[in-house]
Amino acid sequence: MTARRRAWTAAAVTAAAIAVVAGLLAAGHRGTAGTRRSAPPRPGATATAGPALTAEAVVDYSTESVNGFALHDPLTGGPDASVLRTGLRTTADWPAFLDRAGGAARDRLTVTLVFTGDAEPAVRITGVRVRLERTAEVLAGTAIVPAAAAPATVRVTCDLDDEAPALTDGTGADYFATRRLELRRGERSTVTVGFTARGATYAWTLLVDHVDGAGTARTAEIPGFRLTGSAPKYAATYVDNAPARGFSLARRR
Repeated sequence: MTARRRAWTAAAVTAAAIAVVAGLLAAGHRGTAGTRRSAPPRPGATATAGPALTAEAVVDYSTESVNGFALHDPLTGGPDASVLRTGLRTTADWPAFLDRAGGAARDRLTVTLVFTGDAEPAVRITGVRVRLERTAEVLAGTAIVPAAAAPATVRVTCDLDDEAPALTDGTGADYFATRRLELRRGERSTVTVGFTARGATYAWTLLVDHVDGAGTARTAEIPGFRLTGSAPKYAATYVDNAPARGFSLARRR
C-alpha cells in the first residue's frame, strides 16, 4: 500500500459533465478504446467505443450505495457550503458538487456496468480489471452524512484495499473467469458491482477485456471513479436535515 501512495490534492479534481441516467439518479461513464491517462481520470469522460463493444458504467450516489461523502478540506463557508445548507436537488447532482469541492463518496459505491455488442459475430468479454490511477490518505477535511439507509445488496464486489483489487463473486472467485459472456450486435448485459474502500482514497479506471468475432483481443477503458475510506475524525461534519432539505454544520474544529 505504502509504495502505491501518491499525493492527492484538490487541484487534481477537475469539473466534468455528468450524464444523468433516468431511474438511477447516477453518473454515466462510457468506455473507450483510448490510451492510458497520465492525469487523474475525469468522471463522465467519453470517447469513441471499440469496434465490437460499448462498455458504460452507471454510478449510484444514493444513500443505499454510499456511506455519505468526504472532502479534502474543511468546508465551513463559501458557495459550496451554501449548496449543502440549501440541499442538492437530486442525487445526480453529487458528482458535480464533489468535483468542485474536491471530494468523493465514502466507504462504498455501487456501479452498474452496461455492455452492448456492436458487431457480428458475437464479442466475448473475458474479464474486467481495476487499474488504480491514484492512491492517497483518506479524505479528512469534511464529512457529509446523509440520512441512514440500508446498504444495497450486490453479488459482485471489489475491495480496493486489496493488493490486487478484482471483481469477485460470493465465493471470492473472479466473476468473469467462470462465466462466458458473449454479445451479438445490439445485445446488452449488465453487471452490478459493489466497490469498497477503508484504508485510503482511490481513483481508478476499469479495463474491459474482450475478444471480437475475428479473434482479436481488445480492451475498453471506463475512467473516472473515486472512493475514499472513513477518517477517524473530520475538521467539519455536516448532517442531513431530513425530513427537511439540506445539511447543517454539526461540528467544526
